[in-house]
Amino acid sequence: MGSTYTWHKGARRVAPTWSISSDINQDELFSSWLIRNALLNGCDPLTLAWNLWPDWRPWTIDIDRFVALEKLSYLSQCSGISVKEIHATTLYNLAQRIAPTRKSRKTIWPWILAIGARNRKRKRYALQYCPICLQNDQAPYFRIQWRLAWHTVCHQHECLLWDKCPSCGSPIQPHTLTGKECSIAICSSCKFDLKNSPSQNASSHLISFQKKTDQAAISNKAIYNGIKLTAKEWFELAHFFSLLVRKICSATITPYQRLLEYAGLDYLKHILCPPRVRIELLPADDRVNLLLGTHHLTSRDFSSLQTILHDVEATRQCFCPKGTYLPPVLQEIYFTLPDNAYQMKHKSKRRQRKLSPTPRSVVEKKIQRLLKIMDFNLRE
Repeated sequence: MGSTYTWHKGARRVAPTWSISSDINQDELFSSWLIRNALLNGCDPLTLAWNLWPDWRPWTIDIDRFVALEKLSYLSQCSGISVKEIHATTLYNLAQRIAPTRKSRKTIWPWILAIGARNRKRKRYALQYCPICLQNDQAPYFRIQWRLAWHTVCHQHECLLWDKCPSCGSPIQPHTLTGKECSIAICSSCKFDLKNSPSQNASSHLISFQKKTDQAAISNKAIYNGIKLTAKEWFELAHFFSLLVRKICSATITPYQRLLEYAGLDYLKHILCPPRVRIELLPADDRVNLLLGTHHLTSRDFSSLQTILHDVEATRQCFCPKGTYLPPVLQEIYFTLPDNAYQMKHKSKRRQRKLSPTPRSVVEKKIQRLLKIMDFNLRE
């Protein structure tokens, strides 16, 4: 069992007007609580939402990200739970700590899994779950942390999270349940009981990175190379290293290939991660590999990382390609690397590259990457 911590404490009902209602469980997601109340009253979530908000279609958007406070006032009266306590079950406050900027309702929020809504249908694997948690719950419910992109592990049971139904492969869409189900832990597509999903032990490296990132998000504090960082700065650093891991996985140039060996990332050689797909859109399997590599780079000693980059003869452009945001904490390393743009500008003659066939392994890897990108595009 891992150490436990909470994202919110839950809430108890006080004089609700609904004849049947439910308390908010610790760390419960807003949509999970709303759906459970619908099932308790013997109706589907669509009917409950229409009763609450006749002129609004909440299930066509990501209501876990943000709900206007005026829309929560009537829900507060019905449920007997304060607006503040209901609002705490959304992802908005957490997203503000990660990236404290004005949030657009139509864009992808950093490190928050995107649902890919098409009317009420979900095209992305944005809702994860731990089958052991669902088994142990008196009334199964979905947690707020299961919507976070850096979460691939249940921190309590230290097993990998599922982001799809193991029976039919569909995304988890409890808002499309019919109302006849007695539990929220039922696949709405094939009626498989998600509590019966097999569990798989998680890597200790994944658990370590997740806990470190959780603490940054909760306390707004993190430390890298002895330097204190805010949550925003830590997530910028993690994002930069995740992009570097993608480059290492996909590129064929020598510095990246040598970096695999020198940094102890050999296991990434055969990992295929679409370079143009944001981490918030990736399924759990791809994020596991990406976050493992990110953990290895963030846990490296500062001087060790600098030595490795010099040993593989990496340039500034290799370390931080044009258009990539460089976290201030890494600028010291960046300026010690040779500037390839300067070198190319001052070369009197360019070397003649000897043409030779591309190795078969490189061609096959590029084909696999292309097929994976096409597969993601087909889901759009």
